[in-house]
Amino acid sequence: MDKNEQMREALEAIELALRMNIPAAEILDENSPIRDGIRAALTALDPDALSQAARDVLAERQRQISAEGWTPEHDDEHSRGEMGRAAAAYALDTASQLSEHPGVSKHFALLATGIWPWNHASHKPADERRNLIKAGALILAEIERLDRAAMSSQSKEPT
Repeated sequence: MDKNEQMREALEAIELALRMNIPAAEILDENSPIRDGIRAALTALDPDALSQAARDVLAERQRQISAEGWTPEHDDEHSRGEMGRAAAAYALDTASQLSEHPGVSKHFALLATGIWPWNHASHKPADERRNLIKAGALILAEIERLDRAAMSSQSKEPT
């Protein structure tokens, strides 16, 4: 079995575990085939396959889940584009910071504030790179939410 087949098989095992709501303890059990699938997926990953930027976005998404409590279940409550708007706000913050024209910079900053979907105190722009990392993690969360919603609607369709 080549690396691509190993990765595909491992990811299918992980996806199945997630869909079946298998408890983390079961996944972490030494004798669990799911754990073996995860280990195979991680082994198959080439550490150089992801850029530092991609690793930073994934790490930020993990931080959002573990430190902020923004779990997939929490994300599923935001089905009206809120996470996409938050991501756009952080991208606009960066555009504002990088703009050479003061009028354009101010316009982007106002747009970022205006489209922020939640309490304005929760909008915490940082430096350009950090803003884009936050935007990327929010986009990832929104894509994952859309995928879960699609899977849920497919499972509810009559067969």
